[in-house]
Amino acid sequence: MRIAMLLFCLGLAGCAGGSWSGRTPGSETGSISGPSTAAAARAQAEAPVDAATQARADCWKRLEGQPELRGIEQRVAFVDRCVAEATGG
Repeated sequence: MRIAMLLFCLGLAGCAGGSWSGRTPGSETGSISGPSTAAAARAQAEAPVDAATQARADCWKRLEGQPELRGIEQRVAFVDRCVAEATGG
């Protein structure tokens, strides 16, 4: 029983970020805070947003004030009408 508990605790310590190999959490390739992710986020922030995308984002924000629209179908229909009105189409 004690051996099983010891193995369980060692397994939890490994999952909690304790590392015996000398690597720290986030030092692996593909981590969230890597330079490639930061560069991609910066490029996305600098990219121009077309009018339809901006209208769609604004319409989804307006949905927060509409508690009667609970179903996803109702919400999508509302956003579609809102975008059509905003873009004139």
